[in-house]
Amino acid sequence: MRVPSRFLFPLAAKPRLSLPRLLLAIIIVGALIGGVIAALGSGAWWVLLVLLIVTIVSNRRWRMRRAKLAEQRAGQTICQFARAFDISLVDSWVIRAVWLTLDNQLNQSMPSAPALAFAAGDRLDEDLELVGDDDDLYELLQEAAQRCGRDLSGLEDNPWLPVLTVGDMVRALNAQPMTPARQQRIVIHP
Repeated sequence: MRVPSRFLFPLAAKPRLSLPRLLLAIIIVGALIGGVIAALGSGAWWVLLVLLIVTIVSNRRWRMRRAKLAEQRAGQTICQFARAFDISLVDSWVIRAVWLTLDNQLNQSMPSAPALAFAAGDRLDEDLELVGDDDDLYELLQEAAQRCGRDLSGLEDNPWLPVLTVGDMVRALNAQPMTPARQQRIVIHP
């Protein structure tokens, strides 16, 4: 019998930003903004105000688009997501790892927004706004690979590149070799 995907590998603990370091970062950013305003004079206030308004409007648009998408997918779970893949060809651990990674990046980071169910056709950059560059994509792949026991060495030779959608991410990770630890957990031994 195969080991169920609910037994994914745990993520390594990420270092948390302590309160003193957070306060120091806020003070440094405040000092930098104050320095820019002092150097540019009163015109800098207008520039900062315009930047603030643009940021607020774009954030509000993203939240509205996300709420609409969440409403359309209300009641959908990982089960509907998994049905988009041929389970005889795609490891269920990879499917669950990608779902949990995206959930961690998108839903857990914005708990006040409605939870969003993912679809295989969701574009990582345009629909979910999770990937801005190759580094962001690699971090997502790394987290999912750690969860499902996949090795990312030789990723550049993966036939599923470029990774543009959630489905591409699942297929690309599935094409990567399993780690030795994952190979030992394929089948439950009596």
